[in-house]
Amino acid sequence: HVDLVGSDLRMTGEPEDVGRLLRAGLYHQAMLDRREHRGDAAARLLTEMAARWPDDGDVRVLAVESQLRDSRDAAQALASVDALLPSLQDPRLQRNATLLRAYAMLDLGMKDSARAIVEKLATDNPASTRYRALADSLK
Repeated sequence: HVDLVGSDLRMTGEPEDVGRLLRAGLYHQAMLDRREHRGDAAARLLTEMAARWPDDGDVRVLAVESQLRDSRDAAQALASVDALLPSLQDPRLQRNATLLRAYAMLDLGMKDSARAIVEKLATDNPASTRYRALADSLK
């Protein structure tokens, strides 16, 4: 039995615990790879997460973000987010995925479409200065 310092993850050998540790390890290594400008490595790890946890909305949104940021494939990210959005129930994940959709459109040169998406996010979430600032920057 190993307790990880500063974490509630415990290694008991149970499949659920092993899965949680693997998930945490893949995520943190991907973020480290991203920070160290190893986008290909980050993309591989996040793709692995998406394959292992295909029904997890957080993981699926991370995978789309990775297509955009790490793989630099805006067209694939847009196709993936368009397929993902209808299945998301969590409003936070819906907002994050919608914002990724706007960023993918920007990368593809679809500024007017991206602006419309961000304007709607800003209108629907008036307390968010982030959405308003982004919408204003796209005018």
